[in-house]
Amino acid sequence: MTEYVMLQRRRLPGVYVVPSAGSPLKWFGVLFIWQGHYQGGVFRFTLYMPHNYPDGDCPVGNIARI
Repeated sequence: MTEYVMLQRRRLPGVYVVPSAGSPLKWFGVLFIWQGHYQGGVFRFTLYMPHNYPDGDCPVGNIARI
């Protein structure tokens, strides 16, 4: 949850995330691309944090263009 609090404080433009209501280890998000090759793209993603994060494995996830 430390990373989520940090993201809320920094308010990164175009990045919106929220932990799942069922588990703080699963996050949902949307990414808006403003520049570059994917300009105008909107992507949703899901991140899965392992139980031993951050002392073990890295988060994994998937992303899909909307």
